[in-house]
Amino acid sequence: MSASAEGLRPTLAALLRGGPVPWREVPAEPEAFLAACEAEDLAPLLWHRLHAEAAVLAWPPAARDGLADAARAAAARELLVARELRSVLAAFAARDLHPLLFKGGALAYTVYP
Repeated sequence: MSASAEGLRPTLAALLRGGPVPWREVPAEPEAFLAACEAEDLAPLLWHRLHAEAAVLAWPPAARDGLADAARAAAARELLVARELRSVLAAFAARDLHPLLFKGGALAYTVYP
């Protein structure tokens, strides 16, 4: 974990476990919290975990909006990656090549809901 996120480790862990965490228990300002989330690539996952929690409504708008923005950006990136993956796989198939995919998109679309 990065040095800036080190002090947030217990808070990030609690958030990832899905427990409600009031903002007063987050030991950082919104900008530092978002920077730590981005540094660890956790912002989209945290937004997924938090957006339906009532407790997040009391969080500062900068923190809520930052997590939501990161989640939207990740979703847009994923759409581009998925399109590129389909294109590459179609080009391989046209040449009778059948790659074996081990991680990333292969798991995301076949194993996880």
